[in-house]
Amino acid sequence: MAAILKNTLGELLYIPDKKYNVLPSPNELVGKVVLKGKRPPEAEDIEKMIESFRALGAKEISNDTSSVQTATLIEIVDDLATLTLLNGVPFTNFATSVILPCTHMHSFSETKIAKVLKNPNNAALWRDYN
Repeated sequence: MAAILKNTLGELLYIPDKKYNVLPSPNELVGKVVLKGKRPPEAEDIEKMIESFRALGAKEISNDTSSVQTATLIEIVDDLATLTLLNGVPFTNFATSVILPCTHMHSFSETKIAKVLKNPNNAALWRDYN
């Protein structure tokens, strides 16, 4: 898939640097296609994932990170992950979201937004976050 995107889009595809601590300027992105996807998890994220799966009753999970990655807990193709600028992550709360890197983003359904904004304190947090 990554090769198809590169061949089809060519120079139109924005390929982020390996160190993406800041977002590119809007001028850098004019006329470019930017991908949002999932990047391979860091080792500490894999350990948290293992704990979550164990808590849910999964029994056949090894502590060896390489076997976890090869088992199909998360199916991410490295070549495609290197093309993604924006990393989709689940929303848990605003306190967690504000400390995430600028390349991490949430997708909200209308139902999720309505649920989050039922708490009156979250309306101000929502405006500040955006």
